[in-house]
Amino acid sequence: MNNLSRHLKEAIVINRERLPEYNRLSNGDSKWVSRILIFSESILLPSCIVSDKIANFWVKRGVKIFEYEFVEMSEINDFTQTYPEKLVSSESLPKFPILKTQLALIQSFFLSSNTHLYNTTTNALEKLEHFPRYHCMARHLFESLGRAIYLKPQHINQAKKLSVCSPRHFCNLLIFSHILLLNAASFLDKLAFKTQKKNIPILYQDLPHIKTDISIY
Repeated sequence: MNNLSRHLKEAIVINRERLPEYNRLSNGDSKWVSRILIFSESILLPSCIVSDKIANFWVKRGVKIFEYEFVEMSEINDFTQTYPEKLVSSESLPKFPILKTQLALIQSFFLSSNTHLYNTTTNALEKLEHFPRYHCMARHLFESLGRAIYLKPQHINQAKKLSVCSPRHFCNLLIFSHILLLNAASFLDKLAFKTQKKNIPILYQDLPHIKTDISIY
């Protein structure tokens, strides 16, 4: 229980620990990336605590909402001062159509099936595979979004089997909040590029990989 708020609290602790080291390596360029990231996580925390309490209603009744949506922060990469040598660098931030993708996701959310929404998300992730060094926060959000979409019908079916009220609207709230946060993620990625250009893997090594397609029941 309380998995979302615990996940966020762990992220805040890790980002605070890494802030001075990134600041030193980047000669101060990373300061605002770390501060904005920590601030964003901190202001989201109260709503996450409320969301956990709502999710616990279903968890107590056998529907595992928020039990698998979030990956443990212990799975992030160990801190290193540079990127792996195999990753190709770029002199400018590779372009990714974040607004176009966001609008496509919103359209799918309201007008299409859950499968179409999932496919739109995984298509975005496939495009991001071309530049693994960059757009790390957007990638993390797309991965989290994909998992939330994939788990939604599983939660709904489990609730139906247990004769528990459907968590459909609660799942939709989580999904739509991810979509709305994509612009903020993109802004942070753009801000991080100045530091990443110095071969410092900020964000790249601070976010856990999330496998989107998992079955839990």
